Amino acid sequence: MQVAALTYEGQGKHKEAVAEIRAYHRHLCDVRVLDPACGSGNFLYVTLEHMKRLEGEVLNLLHDLGESQGLLELEGVTVDPHQFLGLEINPRAARIAEMVLWIGYLQWHFRTHGKVNPPEPVLRDFHNIEPRDALIAYDAVELLRDESGKPITRWDGITTKTSPITGEQVPDESAQVEQYIYRNPRKAEWPQAEYIVGNPPFIGAKMMRMALGDGYVDAIQTAWPEVPQATDFVLRWWHQAADLVANNRAKAFGFITSNSISQTFNRRVIEPFLEDEKHPLSLFFVIPDHPWVDSSDGAAVRIAITAGRAGLHEAVLLSFKREHDKGEHLMTTWSKCFPPLQVKPTRI
Repeated sequence: MQVAALTYEGQGKHKEAVAEIRAYHRHLCDVRVLDPACGSGNFLYVTLEHMKRLEGEVLNLLHDLGESQGLLELEGVTVDPHQFLGLEINPRAARIAEMVLWIGYLQWHFRTHGKVNPPEPVLRDFHNIEPRDALIAYDAVELLRDESGKPITRWDGITTKTSPITGEQVPDESAQVEQYIYRNPRKAEWPQAEYIVGNPPFIGAKMMRMALGDGYVDAIQTAWPEVPQATDFVLRWWHQAADLVANNRAKAFGFITSNSISQTFNRRVIEPFLEDEKHPLSLFFVIPDHPWVDSSDGAAVRIAITAGRAGLHEAVLLSFKREHDKGEHLMTTWSKCFPPLQVKPTRI
């Protein structure tokens, strides 16, 4: 866009240069980004910041060409929270995510425009953060009861206590939650978006029933028969995003997952997309192993980052060269395992 606009300007085609920039800006204001496990909106907030920064560069270029920088804002054409979509099963976190986006938007506005108020109404309910399950839809949820009519319960999958024998943290069996069955479970639809990002829950295949309950795990297996049972929870999100991108219903996706995504059983989900000759998917950016602190419990884990798009593309794989502690910060040194090459769809 910038090169094309400056080329037009250098040729004395000022109107064409301005039109090029305005067209790009309007495109930027139409881009939608989805986080299908958005929590309190951290990923969407960061994406909003980056897109507002890019928008600022576009408007500055218009200003340099003699156009009014505030004109598009006054017309209501601007990057704003309606472009950032989220799915979050926790209603409280979903509401927080909405407010996080609006706070980020207003902070950026006042940093850029000083005391000039944004267009009215300042806050609008775009319904862009949906408080619902990202994996399944269903007709009803029924409480499971035993023969006497008493609710059937299980460990809540979260609460632990210190073992008097080993001193380790073990499940606290007194922390019980009721079990449910899901009627007519089916795959949930995601909002339409060009880009999909996120950090879905880290739950290993062996822990899913303990953490989520038999009823829910049975429901997602009914809704997602194409994803083998012996795969981590996150692979359902990965499969959905990859399917949308491979079939040109989204442009690209990028997820943080547990690093077990590269293990044999989990690769069963990934490899069919990479080997599909009709609708190939390329992993164009991969970090297979990286230190991480789980925000839910503060546990140190190892994660992977994968980004994919349709077709055959250049690929970059990054891995650690050195890792050490220095003060409170983990210091890392990266080495690029190979330069970008035209390759078959990248395997991790």
